[in-house]
Amino acid sequence: MEFVTGSVLQINGLNGLGGLAILVGVIWTAVIAFQKENIIWGILCLLCAPLVALIYGVLNFDRAMVPVILIIVGIILGGVGYGNLLF
Repeated sequence: MEFVTGSVLQINGLNGLGGLAILVGVIWTAVIAFQKENIIWGILCLLCAPLVALIYGVLNFDRAMVPVILIIVGIILGGVGYGNLLF
């Protein structure tokens, strides 16, 4: 029974780590958008996260390369954690 509990905690850890990576990447992208572009991009990055943050990051990849990679890694970690939860 402890094996199941330990694996569930590891899966929840992956989901939590992925969510934290997405949150940090979105906030970082919004800060870059507020600093370099107009206020609309920053507000949209925060309201429609992570989709608009990824769009802004791809359009401005030279400025927002690290946060975009962080968002993508977070999505992958969350997906792996959720996928393992299903099986």
